[in-house]
Amino acid sequence: MNKYTKIDLKKAMEKKNVSEAALARQIGWSKQYLNSISCGKGNPTVEQLERIAETLGMTLHISFD
Repeated sequence: MNKYTKIDLKKAMEKKNVSEAALARQIGWSKQYLNSISCGKGNPTVEQLERIAETLGMTLHISFD
């Protein structure tokens, strides 16, 4: 995951006013695992990113620049 994905996830959580802990509970993951993704240390699959987006009520967009 690159720095842009990390920033976008944190912005999405802020926009929806949801904490990492709350989002992790809703998805069924540990807070530590979600934190590794939001900090750019994890390597989530597209399916996992889609799950995060759906839980936040958002759409996942992937682009190659």
